[in-house]
Amino acid sequence: MGKTKIIISTVGTSILAGFDGYLKDKNGEQTKEIYKEARKRKIDKKDEKKLFGLAEEYYEKRLKGLDENSYHSLSAEINALLKIGKEDAYVSKDKLYFLVSDTTEGEICGKLVKEFCEKYFEAKNTEIITIKGLQVYDAKKFETEAINNFVDEVININGKYDKSAYNVILNATGGYKAVIPYSTLLGTVFGLPVYYIFERSNQLIKLPNAPINFDIKLLERLGDVIDEIDNDYIELESLLKRTGISYNELEKYAGAIVREDDLVTLTPLGRLLYKRYLYTEGYKILLSDEVIKKLRSGQYDNKTFEKYFLKMRNPLYLRAKLHNEIRKNNKNIDLDCCKPGNVSERIFYYIDDKNKAVKICDIFMHDEYED
Repeated sequence: MGKTKIIISTVGTSILAGFDGYLKDKNGEQTKEIYKEARKRKIDKKDEKKLFGLAEEYYEKRLKGLDENSYHSLSAEINALLKIGKEDAYVSKDKLYFLVSDTTEGEICGKLVKEFCEKYFEAKNTEIITIKGLQVYDAKKFETEAINNFVDEVININGKYDKSAYNVILNATGGYKAVIPYSTLLGTVFGLPVYYIFERSNQLIKLPNAPINFDIKLLERLGDVIDEIDNDYIELESLLKRTGISYNELEKYAGAIVREDDLVTLTPLGRLLYKRYLYTEGYKILLSDEVIKKLRSGQYDNKTFEKYFLKMRNPLYLRAKLHNEIRKNNKNIDLDCCKPGNVSERIFYYIDDKNKAVKICDIFMHDEYED
């Protein structure tokens, strides 16, 4: 049996798209002015009750014009919730939180989204939470109050649930765009999956839930294949065989690699971590005069060697491709040898730790020396 879902949705105003025009046609400018104020702040209870009645009337009218295949058009957060439900069907134990702005409009939208979920998903555990200070008319208030309250609320909800039994998810599709970066950071810091609908594609994107303390040393186990999966896929069985990683260990790599059927590649986050690793740990490549002379001679395939030189910036690659002791003319060669794979090219080098450089001293084809 799967884990119980705890879904934290930021709620925007798309469920009331076109509502101001509806008000103008139905009630004239006076009610439209009330709605204008409701977008900025909490309004008088009497006006709020009137506005909610009209909003529910408008929502019901929109709903009647849709069939089940069109419900996704009701609002951004509903669209994402529908798609999350397709991946993992909702059950009665699931809890849905709706985080709304500190405005009357925000509370109305939260109530309408909540109402839909209770009816359509038969959700029995739902809760609306107002984020104090959250609005789009006062930037300073948003920065100094709203974001802190938003972060605290998500942390508070996350802390209530044992991760062995619950799967806490952030649905960042709705709500104000300025909140999305903080949802992403929360997911990264606390290891929570973050979902959103990708722009106009209507496809649900799941950001990997790799915590910020992801052990970069885990990438070392991928050293033998990481250059291949940087921009391509390899078979899962090949990855396991070549790296020594077991099936039981794959969960540790959830933030760095992604499986699609029986193929594996780096996640966007894994690629970012890898690029950061290269940026901080990577070597410069320096060619000796002998190597430059050989490359200019036309005897060797320059593009092939240049491709390998680029990979040798990576300490993980060098460790994975380090060849056994090499001899030439019955004498040991006092250099490390890079054997890029089941190929004839061999590259002799040493590492200048002081200058963080790999110095390429010589290049050969396999039949030019002795193993």
